[in-house]
Amino acid sequence: MAEWLKYQRRVALRIPGLDRISHEEHKRVFEAIAPRNPDAAETAMREHLLQGEQAYWLEAGQGEAIDEEAVIGES
Repeated sequence: MAEWLKYQRRVALRIPGLDRISHEEHKRVFEAIAPRNPDAAETAMREHLLQGEQAYWLEAGQGEAIDEEAVIGES
């Protein structure tokens, strides 16, 4: 799983400005956790994960074939 996450990050971060966006999303998650607001933390984390998934598939779909078996490895 860790290898797939590293690979996903490498692919998605090819998108200019995504590092800044990701940082802001992590900040929103932290700002919801700090005052112990689980609903806001869940919403912020779900939005962050969805954005990361969309960025990954947007970038991966532009000419790079993804062999998930090779990236994830056998469990």
